[in-house]
Amino acid sequence: MTGTLTSEGRGQVLVLAEVIKAAPCVWTEIRTSPAARTRETAAIIGEQLSIPVIEDKRLGVDGDPSDLMPPTEPKGIIFVSHLPILSRMLRAWSNLF
Repeated sequence: MTGTLTSEGRGQVLVLAEVIKAAPCVWTEIRTSPAARTRETAAIIGEQLSIPVIEDKRLGVDGDPSDLMPPTEPKGIIFVSHLPILSRMLRAWSNLF
C-alpha cells in the first residue's frame, strides 16, 4: 500500500469538503495526523476551503490528543486523524460536557 488516497477516496473527500464548506461555521485551519492519507485528505479539504493545514503529531496513530480538548484549542479547527484517535477524542470530550 502506498499510503495515498484512491480516486474514489479523493472524490469522497471533495464531496466532504463541499459539505464542510456549506456548514454555517468559520473554519480557520486544519490539523492533521502525520500519516500520508490523512495529510492528503487534509490538503484537499484545505485547498477547497482556502485554509492552512498544520501537521500535528498528537493526531497520529500513537498520539495523545488529551491536550487538544476544549477549551484549550480555538474554535474553527477541523481535525483529520485516524479512527482510534478520534474515538479517544470523542470519549474525552463527552466527559467534559
